[in-house]
Amino acid sequence: NGLKWGLGLLDPSTQPVTEHLVASGAVNAAFAERPAAFGNPDVLKVVVLMTDGNIRYQQRPKPTSYDSSSERAHWASNQLNSSNAVLSSSSSQNSDEDFRVEQFLALCQQAKDAGILVFTIGFDISETDDAYDEMRDCASSAGHFYHVAGLELVTAFDQIASTIEKLKLVK
Repeated sequence: NGLKWGLGLLDPSTQPVTEHLVASGAVNAAFAERPAAFGNPDVLKVVVLMTDGNIRYQQRPKPTSYDSSSERAHWASNQLNSSNAVLSSSSSQNSDEDFRVEQFLALCQQAKDAGILVFTIGFDISETDDAYDEMRDCASSAGHFYHVAGLELVTAFDQIASTIEKLKLVK
C-alpha cells in the first residue's frame, strides 16, 4: 500500500487533485502543476520505500464504503473497526501472499519503467527473510537497496539524500 500511495503522488494523472487542493486554498499555488509529467527533464521523481517485514494483507475499507464525500470523511477520522466495511481474505494465505508479492514487484517495475528512481530500505530484516529479496528486487539497482539495522538507518537516509543531490546537480 505504501508503494501504491507513493507512486500515486508522483503520477501526473493525479494533477486534477492537486489543482482542486490549490483552488480550495489547502495547498500553495506553487504546486498547481504537480505532479509533473513523466519524462520531464527538469524533474527527478524518487520513491524511498522502507519495510521491517514481509508483504502482508492489510485491512482496508470496501470501495462501497467510501464512494461519497461523507463516507470518505468518516474513514479519514475513524479507525477500521467494522467488519462490514473491511475487505477480508477469502483464499489461502500463501496464494494471497504470492499474489501480493507479484503485484508489488509489478508496481516496482512500472515505477522504474516510468523513470522513477526507487530506493528501498530493509530495516532490521534478515537476509533470509522474503522481504530482503523483495526490497532488493524492487530497488532501481543493487546500489539503491539498503539493508540496515539500528542507527544505520540514519546513514542510509543520508546516503540516499546525497545520491539524490548529486543527481540533481548532474541534471
